[in-house]
Amino acid sequence: MKLKSLLRNLPLADLEAIQAFWQFPPLPTKDRTPTVDDWVEHLYHRLQNPASFQGAFNRLTDFQRELCQTLAIHGGSLDVSEIRRRSFPKTKKNSVEDTNPRVLKDELAEMARRGFIFEDKWTDYPEASSRGLRIYGLPECFLRCIELPHFWKYYLGNLLHDYSAEQLGKIVAQVLKGIPLATKREQLMYQIRETLTDPVKLRTCVDMLPGDQREILFLLLQRRGVCQYRELVSLLQTRRSEIAPTDAVENLLASSGMLFLETHNSVRHENLLRIPRDLYYIISNHFVADNRCLRDLDALSRTQDFQPRAILDNGISILRDLVIFVSYAARHGVRRLTGGGIGKNDLKKALARLSANKTLKYAQFLAYFAIWKKFLVPAGDSFAVSAEFEHRLLDSRALYLDILTSWFECSEWNEEYIDGDCLHADVRPSNLIAIHETRRLVLENLGKIPFDSWIEGPRFIESLLVQMEMRIPRRGARERLEKQNRINYLVVESVLCETLHWLGIVAVGLHEKTDMMLLGNRSFEESAVAGNGTNNNDRVDHHFNFNPRPLLPDACKFHFQITGLGRSLLVALQEHHGIFASDAPVALPFRDDMIHFTILPNLDVVAPPDLNLARFHKLRRFAIIRHIDVMSILGITRDSLRSGLDAGLTGEEILTFLQESCPSGIPDTVRHLIRECTARYGEVTLAHAGGYIRTEDPTLLENLKNNKTFASFIKEVVGGNTAILQHNADLQHVARELQKMGLLPVRDSENVHATSDGRIQFSLKREDFGLLLALLETLLSLEKTLGAPITEDMALPLMHVLRPAQQAHLNVGNLISVLSKRFEKNLEAALEKKVNTAAGKYRKQMRDLMAQRSTNSRRHSAYADANPATDEQDIRKLLHFAIEQETEVELRYMNSSQEEIVERVRPESLNGEKIHAFSEE
Repeated sequence: MKLKSLLRNLPLADLEAIQAFWQFPPLPTKDRTPTVDDWVEHLYHRLQNPASFQGAFNRLTDFQRELCQTLAIHGGSLDVSEIRRRSFPKTKKNSVEDTNPRVLKDELAEMARRGFIFEDKWTDYPEASSRGLRIYGLPECFLRCIELPHFWKYYLGNLLHDYSAEQLGKIVAQVLKGIPLATKREQLMYQIRETLTDPVKLRTCVDMLPGDQREILFLLLQRRGVCQYRELVSLLQTRRSEIAPTDAVENLLASSGMLFLETHNSVRHENLLRIPRDLYYIISNHFVADNRCLRDLDALSRTQDFQPRAILDNGISILRDLVIFVSYAARHGVRRLTGGGIGKNDLKKALARLSANKTLKYAQFLAYFAIWKKFLVPAGDSFAVSAEFEHRLLDSRALYLDILTSWFECSEWNEEYIDGDCLHADVRPSNLIAIHETRRLVLENLGKIPFDSWIEGPRFIESLLVQMEMRIPRRGARERLEKQNRINYLVVESVLCETLHWLGIVAVGLHEKTDMMLLGNRSFEESAVAGNGTNNNDRVDHHFNFNPRPLLPDACKFHFQITGLGRSLLVALQEHHGIFASDAPVALPFRDDMIHFTILPNLDVVAPPDLNLARFHKLRRFAIIRHIDVMSILGITRDSLRSGLDAGLTGEEILTFLQESCPSGIPDTVRHLIRECTARYGEVTLAHAGGYIRTEDPTLLENLKNNKTFASFIKEVVGGNTAILQHNADLQHVARELQKMGLLPVRDSENVHATSDGRIQFSLKREDFGLLLALLETLLSLEKTLGAPITEDMALPLMHVLRPAQQAHLNVGNLISVLSKRFEKNLEAALEKKVNTAAGKYRKQMRDLMAQRSTNSRRHSAYADANPATDEQDIRKLLHFAIEQETEVELRYMNSSQEEIVERVRPESLNGEKIHAFSEE
C-alpha cells in the first residue's frame, strides 16, 4: 500500500486529525485555504520518519498496537473478516459471531484518522467486489518501522512481502494452476496466502508436489520447519540417493510458496530454510485452520493475570550464600578432592545452611566460583579463606558484578553438562555447546520481552531453538548425543531456571505440580519421560540433536518474570554494549551499607538482608547459621565462640564488634558467655607429637638433649626417662642418628601392634590391605581350579576373619576384585606359557620321529627303472616316482647361456612340460 495514494483519498478532516495525533507542526496557510495536496505534501515525508512513527505508535492503545502488529506479522494487509477473527478470538464467554462488528469498524476508522491503518479499495480485482472483500492494511513504509521480535517473524504474509511481483506470479501459477487473476503485487500476495492458509487447499497443494519435494517437506517438518540448506542436502543424499537435492530444494523455493530462505548469505548453502510458521502449524496439527490471535501465537505467551503457586526470587541472596558457604568450608575443614573440588556429601551439608529452595547444583555453583576465583585456597587436604575474599566483601556491588562477569565469560561452568562444573569433574566432558553464545542469545532475547509480564517458560525456550541452530555451529547437526550432552531445550532451561534465577535476574513462577528440583536439572532421557512415568522415546529422534518440544509433564512447566535487578542489567545491556566489562557503569538497585543488626537475649542474632557483607562474614566467624530467609538468624554458642577464638579473634575484639553493630546494646547473657569462654580458652592444650624415646639411663637422655644435632628432634622431656619427639620427626632418621652415636636402639614397628590380650593389630594402607585380601582371593581361586586343598582349608577362615564388614566403608571391595582378577589372569598366562613350551617341545620330538620313519620307509622303496634318466619317457616316470615317494631328485640341464645347471628339488606335481617342485635354494 502506497502512503501517498492513501493520503490523497482521505478527507481534510482526517488529514487534520493525523497532524494533531502525530504532533506535527501546523500547516502554513499562506493566506489561502490549504488543499488536499498541500496536506499530503506536509504529512507524507514526516510520516516516514522512524522517530515520529515510534512516538505516535507508543501513544496508541494496547488494542490498537496489537492490531498493527497483527497486520505486520501477516504481511500488512488482511480482510476485515480475518482481522475480526484474530482480534476477537472464540472463547467460552465470547464467539466471533456474537462480537459486535461495530466495535472493530470504529477501531479501524479511528486508526485511519490516526494515520496508521487504511482501507485499500481493489477496484481492478474482480473477486473483491464479487466476494465482498474489504482489505485493510499498513503502508509499506510503516511495515519497515514496526520492529517485530523473532518469535513473531516468518509467517507466510511476512515472508511473501519480500518477494517481487515476478516471483509471486510464479508461485500463483504453480499454486492455482492457471493464469493469475490479480495484477498488482498486493493482490498476488493475497491470492497466495488465501490459498495456502486454507487447510483443504493446502493439503491439495502438498499432494500435488513431486516426490522429491514432498520428501524435503517431510524432513523440514521433522526439524520444526527449519533447517540449514547444507544439512538438508546432506539428509536428502543419505535418504534418497536418486534425488538431485539442490535442484529439488531450488524448485520448492521458487514456486511452491511453502519454503523460504530465512537468511540471505552470499554462500547459499549456509542459509537457513524455513516453512512459514502458520503453514507449519496447519500441517503439524493435521490440517487445522490457523486462526490464532496475537497472544496465542506459539513461542511466547504473555500472562498479565497469572498467579503462580510460589515465586522463587533469589534477589541478591547469592552474595549472602557465598559468604555462608566460604565460611562453612573453612570452619568445618571440608575435604579437598583430588581434582581440586568439593565432594557432594560436604555440599549437601553446606546446602542445609543456605537460603531456602536451593538445589545441590546451587551449592556446586558456589563451590566452583569460590575455588575458581581463589576465594577458597588449598590448605593441605582442606581449604582456607583467602585475603582476596575478605577484600572483595568491602564492595557488594563489585562482588556481584564479579560473579556475573565470571559466569558470562567462563566455559568451565557449562549448563549443558548436568553437573555444571566441568573444571572439577572426574572426567572432563567434551564436545559441549558454545555456552558463551548461548548465554548472550538468552540475555538478548530477555531484553526484548515485556518486563511487567509473566512469560511462559517452555514457549520462550522454543523461540530460541532455531536461533541457536543458526548461530551455534553443529547444534542442529545430524549426530548422536553423547553421555554428557543435553538437547538445546534443556540447556536454555538450565540457564533460565538455574543460573539466571540464582543471580536474581529472573524470578521463577511455579505451578501447583511444578517440581523445582527438575527444572534445569533434567537429563536427555528424563526429558522424554511423561508425568505418568511411561517412557515416550518414540517421540524423540535420537539421531538429531533436537526435540520438537520435550514432553512436559506438569512437574516441568513454569513461568518466569524479569526482576528489578534483571531489568537494570538488561536495560544497561541494550544501552551500553559490553555491560559485563569490569568498568561498565551499571546502577544496581540494592544497598550494601547497612552495618547494624539485632542481638536477642536468647543469644540469637537477627541480621537484615542488606547487611554489609564484610560485617556479615565477621559475624559468621563466631556465630552459627540457624535459619536463612529474608532475615538471617544466627546463634552465638560456646562452640561457635571457640571456632572464632581458634581463628584468631579475641574476646575483646568480639565484644567491640558487637557493640558497634548493635545500637540497642548487647544483652548480659551474651557478655557473660563471651567472657566465660575467653577466660576458659586454653585451660587444656592439645598438641601433635611424633613418637618418643625411653631409656633407664637419665645421663644418656641428658646427653641427647644437649646434642646439637639431636636436640632438634626433641620436643619435651617427661618424667626424667622419656623424651617426646616433634610431630614431624622421622623415626628411621632418628634411629640412624642414634646408631651414629654408637647406640643400638630398638625401634617399635609402626605397622604391627600387640595388645594386652595377646591380639595382634595391623596398621596397613588401604592399598596394602586390599592387596593382602586379593592374594588370599587368588589362592582360594587356585585351590578351586586345581581341586586340591593346598592350604589344608586354612585360607578360607582367614579370609572371613580379615574381610571388613559392609558398614566399615573401607572401599576395598572393588580393589580386591580388580587385583584378584589381574593375578588370576597372570597365573593363567604363566601356565599357558609353560604348557605351550612343553607342547612345542613334544611337537618337535614328534616331527623328528616322523621324519626318521619317513626316511626309513623311503629306503625300502628303490627305483627299478633307468636312473639317471635321459629319455623323456624315463624322465617322466622317474619324476612321478619322486612325487609319490616325496623324495628329492637331481636335475642336470643346460640354460640359455649353454651353462650346465645342477639342482636338487622335491617335485610336487608335473603339468605338461612344467615341473612344480620345492628347492632349498
